[in-house]
Amino acid sequence: MKKWLPAFLFLSLSGCNDALAANQSTMFYSFNDNIYRPQLSVKVTDIVQFIVDINSASSTATLSYVACNGFTWTHGLYWSEYFAWLVVPKHVSYNGYNIYLELQSRGSFSLDAEDNDNYYLTKGFAMG
Repeated sequence: MKKWLPAFLFLSLSGCNDALAANQSTMFYSFNDNIYRPQLSVKVTDIVQFIVDINSASSTATLSYVACNGFTWTHGLYWSEYFAWLVVPKHVSYNGYNIYLELQSRGSFSLDAEDNDNYYLTKGFAMG
């Protein structure tokens, strides 16, 4: 598998009352640098956070949407100039349930040829 660049992905939900999103309008991915055990976990808190272990630089960063009207982020991403390239899983497991994710982005997206059954590869992502 390719060495992926660390990045964020925002997935818009249907509104601020979605139960899974804990009254937030956005789910976010936080990519970290655990490169040896590809897996996915879900933390349900005031803001839903999916933590994805992928091949990346030795860095972490978090971007979260707060109260449906803005976002805050903790810096720490090593390759910040590559935010336009995102790798996103298509589904996650939570309490024994498979949750399928649809990618919503103003940029274009394509399926990566190496693992297009499990991941989206996005290009030119723009927030908003």
